[in-house]
Formats: sequence, C-alpha cells, structure tokens
Amino acid sequence: MSKVQKISLGLCFLFVLGGCATGQLYQEVNIPSVSPDEGRLYFYRKIAAGFGSGIRPPININGLTVGRAISGGFFYVDRPEGFYQISVKSDLKERNVSIDLKNGEEHYINLQTKVGLMTYRVIPVLVDPEKGKRDIQDCKFDRDF
Repeated sequence: MSKVQKISLGLCFLFVLGGCATGQLYQEVNIPSVSPDEGRLYFYRKIAAGFGSGIRPPININGLTVGRAISGGFFYVDRPEGFYQISVKSDLKERNVSIDLKNGEEHYINLQTKVGLMTYRVIPVLVDPEKGKRDIQDCKFDRDF
C-alpha cells in the first residue's frame, strides 16, 4: 500500500469516527420521567455504515434547531401538548414528519440514513414506541447542541 493510500485510509477512518456519538449508552443515562404537563420526543440514529456516518444535519422542531442527527446517538426534548413539525434538511431536500403530542406521551423519531442524489440523506421517521425503545438501547446520549 502506498503512502498516499495509507493517508487516505487514515483520514477516512478519522472522518467516520468523528461522526459517531461519544456519550453514555441509553441504559447508563439517568433520564427523568416526563412531566405530566409535557410530552417527550426521542430522536435517535442507528450507527450508519460507511461515509454516511459523517453527516450531522440539524434536527428542527417547528423551524427551531434542537439537535443534530449523529450516527449512533440519541437525545430527547420535552414539549407542551401540541402539534409539531419535525424537519431535517440534508442532500438539498428537507424531510418532515408531523406529530400531535399529548401530555405524558413519548414519541420516537428514527433518523434513518439513506443514499441520496449527491450525498447521504437523513430522513425522520416516526416509529412505534416499542420499536423505538428497543432501537434506542444501542445508542449513546448526545447532547452537544
């Protein structure tokens, strides 16, 4: 292997590592119960394979950025009862999911990585709470926003 190939491989490895979550696993995080006056939205992204792990598009709720889609990471936000528009803009296109949040409810949004036209894209998908609770177990808490 040439020196240029070794350097390229090393840079790719660092790029992939840099895009992954670094916090505690879900089971290790002390997450308080959701307030009876609010609902909770969990955002998680399974570990992305290949170069897709390096993209970290912002996650917006009603136009306000609340975090980033980090490979292998999760975070949550609590909001009062109401209608919320979740959006992620990547690969030149914005993807949305709508949620009617009720007090005391928990919703899970899987931030799925897909191959896009020019790059990878992240798509928010509302999943069944039982599936979300299982999926999030392998994710690390990431609250660097």
